[in-house]
Amino acid sequence: MRYIIVSACLLLAACASFQDDLQQADKNCAIVGSMASRTACYDAQERVVWAKDSPGTLADFNVYSTRRYDLGVALDSHAITPADFNYQIALAQKQLMDAETRAAQAQAAVDAQQNAAFAQALLAGVAAQAQQRANRDAAIAQSIQQNTPKTSHTTCQPVFGQVQCTTTTY
Repeated sequence: MRYIIVSACLLLAACASFQDDLQQADKNCAIVGSMASRTACYDAQERVVWAKDSPGTLADFNVYSTRRYDLGVALDSHAITPADFNYQIALAQKQLMDAETRAAQAQAAVDAQQNAAFAQALLAGVAAQAQQRANRDAAIAQSIQQNTPKTSHTTCQPVFGQVQCTTTTY
């Protein structure tokens, strides 16, 4: 029965900090008597963990928490059987995990967009720096060319009875 009460996050292997914190909640709430009291204890312990680790789905956790408490009350009053309790808890946990998955996917999409925008800005900055360097190098080359003393050499040769001269500048 204790396994069923533990929050659905224990089902996620990726929630190591969730799992550690929720195991502590398990220790704190294991001595509580009735199922309704035990679920209230778990809810109080787990809400803090959920708010810290998955604030975007806290409203979904609150729905799950309320459902878990109501099922605990129903079990204590013998309105449902332990099998019904386990089944309903499993459904509520699945709904909570589905909400957590959707939130994680949405966050991953936002992160991907932010990363793409950052990469684009980074590439634009690199391209701008490369262009600045190319412009600077061209200006330096032009300055060197303009400020370098010119040397010329003139060569004259007779061509068909005339003298033709060629001047080469270095």
